[in-house]
Amino acid sequence: MPDLDNTLPLLLEGYGWLPNLRRRTGNDVVRTRLLGMRVTALCGPEAARFFYDEDHIRRVDALPGPVKSTLTGNGAVHTLDGADHRLRKAMFMSLMTEDGVRDLVDHTVAAWDDAAASWPAGRPVVLFDEVSRVLTRGVTRWTGVPVADDDVEATARSLVALVDGFATGGPRHWRARAARGRLEAWLSGLVRDVRDGVRSAPASSALAVVAGHRGPDGELLDPRVAAVELLNVIRPTVAVCWYVTFAAHALHRWPEQRAALREVDDRSLFAEMFAQEIRRFYLPFRVRRLFSRVLRVAIGAASRGDS
Repeated sequence: MPDLDNTLPLLLEGYGWLPNLRRRTGNDVVRTRLLGMRVTALCGPEAARFFYDEDHIRRVDALPGPVKSTLTGNGAVHTLDGADHRLRKAMFMSLMTEDGVRDLVDHTVAAWDDAAASWPAGRPVVLFDEVSRVLTRGVTRWTGVPVADDDVEATARSLVALVDGFATGGPRHWRARAARGRLEAWLSGLVRDVRDGVRSAPASSALAVVAGHRGPDGELLDPRVAAVELLNVIRPTVAVCWYVTFAAHALHRWPEQRAALREVDDRSLFAEMFAQEIRRFYLPFRVRRLFSRVLRVAIGAASRGDS
């Protein structure tokens, strides 16, 4: 018999949907459909090892074109397999050292302090917009990418557009494509300048590392691909502005958590647990919007008596 589509049960049950489905089937491997597409869900350590074994996955054609043209970029690490993927991933991981992450945090905290000092006393600010600018300042300084103060707002707006438009159609999607074109053109120019000696970049910065990275063939990355990978450092960092906003909502909804967080530092177990619970409780922003749209369509069809 054909697999039944479980999109509506997923929307209704949320995180409990898949465990409930597994319990009903009595199997750690569950086959179903979501949004009409075949889905296989695996559970357990062996399943995780199977899934991440490169013999069992292929990235090169896994992402749809509209996602690559907005969110990840064409030629990105997400679309590589084999030695190409491992070498490109190693480039990213070389930036994720303890000192490197601490430096990113320091830049972001300094940008946050500067922004907070500029907010008019007693007047409201739009948190999401402010945080997107704070994170843009912090991560561009960390990566060695120069952004003038007057350009921070426009840069942040373009970076937010990449995330906001990737799972949509219509104006938001085309706005994301246009933003990617502008950002890639700008960053590929910076990469060329660093390679030509016109511009310097700190040796350990993402700009220097990406500009100097060579593939398995020993050749430098195409400047446009290097720009894509620079964006794959900058864009996900700025996308955290959604989760900062979620955290503010959580602290408004459950104010008793505020005092506990004031008593800890960023290395405490409680702070980590709070951050992870934000990620668990608030579905990824694009998924929330997509699911809500599907639910509205399903309810509308049911009300009209459509099959």
